[in-house]
Amino acid sequence: MASGYEFVSLDITITPLRFDTNRGLKYRNSSTLPTISTEEIYTMAHGPATHWGEDKASEYKAKIGIYFFIFYSIVYSIFVVINVISPLSMATIVFAGLNLAVVYGIGLIILAIIMGLIYNYMCTKKENELNTKEEDQQ
Repeated sequence: MASGYEFVSLDITITPLRFDTNRGLKYRNSSTLPTISTEEIYTMAHGPATHWGEDKASEYKAKIGIYFFIFYSIVYSIFVVINVISPLSMATIVFAGLNLAVVYGIGLIILAIIMGLIYNYMCTKKENELNTKEEDQQ
């Protein structure tokens, strides 16, 4: 060949699968390969990992979550408005040689983490309170 490339033809054999309702899934034309039963395909080998009861604090958690979402949305909206109205002000150095855009962005990330931790604490406290009341009534 003048181009320096050589073309090679590959022989690839694809063995299709066959599903036999009596014996399960197995390779066609092979009796030595293992089969999978229909029970293994359609069922799990274990039960549920934990028992989940009624969540008595779901209304409280939803309410707190909405308040946190609204608060974070307002803080983020201020960031967007500053970028739209005065993009040059985001270049102002405000802390340790970092500009306002970087400081505000990192602040948003830190705020989200702190809000998540506060949310988790408040929800866990409420769940424990409601579960204790339920145990006392029984």
